[in-house]
Amino acid sequence: MLATAVLVITVVVLLFGYSHHRHQYWQSKGVFVPPVIPLIGHSLNVVSIIENRFQYIDKVFQKTKAPFIGLYEFLTPSLIIRDHALLKSIMIKDFDHFVNRRKFDLGAADKNFSEMLFVLQGEKWKKLRSIVTPSFTTGKLKGMVPLMEEKCNKLVDLLLREGQEKVDTKQLMARFTLDTVATCAFGVESNYLDNEDDEFGNTAKKFVEPPGFFQGMKILALLMAPKLVKWLNIKIFDVDSEKLLSKPAQALREGKEWRGDFLDLMMEAMKESESITGKAKYKVTEDTINAQSLAFIFAGYEATSSTLAFVCHLLANHLEAQEQVREEIRDLVEEQGEINYEVLRQAKYTEAVINETMRLFPAISFNERMCSKDYTIPGTDLTIKEGMIIGIPVWNVQRDPEIYENPDEFQPERFLPENKTPEKSFALQAFGQGPRNCIGMRFALMEIKLVLAKILLKMELLPVPGHNGPLEFVRNGNEILTPKNGVFVQVRPL
Repeated sequence: MLATAVLVITVVVLLFGYSHHRHQYWQSKGVFVPPVIPLIGHSLNVVSIIENRFQYIDKVFQKTKAPFIGLYEFLTPSLIIRDHALLKSIMIKDFDHFVNRRKFDLGAADKNFSEMLFVLQGEKWKKLRSIVTPSFTTGKLKGMVPLMEEKCNKLVDLLLREGQEKVDTKQLMARFTLDTVATCAFGVESNYLDNEDDEFGNTAKKFVEPPGFFQGMKILALLMAPKLVKWLNIKIFDVDSEKLLSKPAQALREGKEWRGDFLDLMMEAMKESESITGKAKYKVTEDTINAQSLAFIFAGYEATSSTLAFVCHLLANHLEAQEQVREEIRDLVEEQGEINYEVLRQAKYTEAVINETMRLFPAISFNERMCSKDYTIPGTDLTIKEGMIIGIPVWNVQRDPEIYENPDEFQPERFLPENKTPEKSFALQAFGQGPRNCIGMRFALMEIKLVLAKILLKMELLPVPGHNGPLEFVRNGNEILTPKNGVFVQVRPL
């Protein structure tokens, strides 16, 4: 018994000693580090078990004026950067050092997720990006407006029917964006707005729900031992992707009628890729298309629905701004004769309202890059090593008082063309910046503008007593800003 006790104590002492040694990495380089838990480092904060990561990082940066701080994911160092000039170097000027996001080495159980554009790295990412990009040109987006408009009209009818007392815009916009993604990305009809028991809608919803305890533990395991997770073929995503993809896969094989949706455009890209030769060749397969369709749900469902809910909340509590959006849309519709792509493109104040909403409430509150080759931070002797994760604290960067005066206040005028500055434009990180920004940015902005135009021409958004205070957010490990108690407004028909 004594020998066992001595062995256990020795192992514990050695582990803690090794942990202490590894956790001196940043201190030895003069980088500010918040208190560290032995062995665990800051991992509980990284996966938002104690509090949301953006709230934790905000507290840390309140204690230091440093341009960056050091954290530890268990024993592995990572760097969190808030200095916008340094971020600009990393995301744009010196992009070749930070081409990739964090590598997730998923196994066969998650094969439909392994070829998503934002998961791919290096040349593979670059080639697929060039293939997918033409799907979001002005001409292609114009073709998607009629597909969106049908869903928007249903949304307006539902709001007028159910929202005069109060309505949770987060839940309603989630159902709307899912129907829109289904028709614009998958080429299938979803009826989630009218039927909350819709099979396709409920399957897709599970895909973007905040991870539960067991999935959170699997994500932790993926961070700690990615090779072991892959070898054991542990399924990270608790969603039946085959079931979700069954309808588009069937349409893909049977040859669906051309609608100009994302699935049509990817099928076109698949045919074109077969004719490309040499180094530029990237063979687009059915698996590739399936992965991008899932990516469309992940990026276009939760993030867009949250932004729509947040903008409704802000406009209900800032009636002057709401009226200004309404007047702008009215004038443009009178000029054009209808709500069309040109109306949406020219609605500059409406776009400023959306940008200010995303600044205050970024749907994705944290972003990352992975160093692909050693990089010395300009003006310092600090080198970011190959493979190190760089954290971009979107929430915190977008509330920097040195960039945005009175950063906690809703001031859409910041983003009007005459008031924009390079600093303000870059510090808005809601869609990312540089070559690795969100490829669907223009699609999302068009969708949000269309919804606002349709809603505000028909009704007024008003605050609901008891629901017009500061928003609270669910703790989750996927960095999606999820309202804790819904986002309620009431509507009054015009």
